[in-house]
Amino acid sequence: MKSTTRITATAALLAALLCPPVLADSIEYINTNTEKVLTAFKQYAVDGDDMLEDAAGVLVFPDIFRLGFGLGGQYGEGVLLVKGEPVAYYTNAGHNYGLDTKEHGFKSEVIVFRDIDALNTFRNKSSWKVGENGNVTLPVINSPSGVKLGAQSDSVVGFILSDKGLVADVTLNGNRYTRNLKKSVSVAP
Repeated sequence: MKSTTRITATAALLAALLCPPVLADSIEYINTNTEKVLTAFKQYAVDGDDMLEDAAGVLVFPDIFRLGFGLGGQYGEGVLLVKGEPVAYYTNAGHNYGLDTKEHGFKSEVIVFRDIDALNTFRNKSSWKVGENGNVTLPVINSPSGVKLGAQSDSVVGFILSDKGLVADVTLNGNRYTRNLKKSVSVAP
């Protein structure tokens, strides 16, 4: 019995040392860093200002962290903006981080809902998985300073940013966005 307790305690200690805890971001932190990400997005995306202004909604995850080793999963917290105002907070969980952390200092996501139907479809689900509940088109990146947008028929367009600008060749498929009820905003869809 004592050896089982010792093994369990050792395993718990190793898990605590090897796996850093996922700390919840405050609403203030998310909102402040969302503004920073959107400022960077406007610098990197051609017509980024117009796209954000015309959007039905914008989902922003300012900090997405790698979980596990190698190409392990990811986690982040973000906010859904409608007309520039926060209406709901979400978590982002995926099975593939997709970036080399040595090459890219951080990872952020900006998802633009270009029409109200796509936004309402997203908001009417408490959990929405890319590729299962809807698709997110990633535009072709011509250079670090320019983007060729998807066709006008693409109702949801996603962008991945790092400290080096917009990132190509990373997918959002499999990412799950879940409404964070602990950080609720009283705004109806």
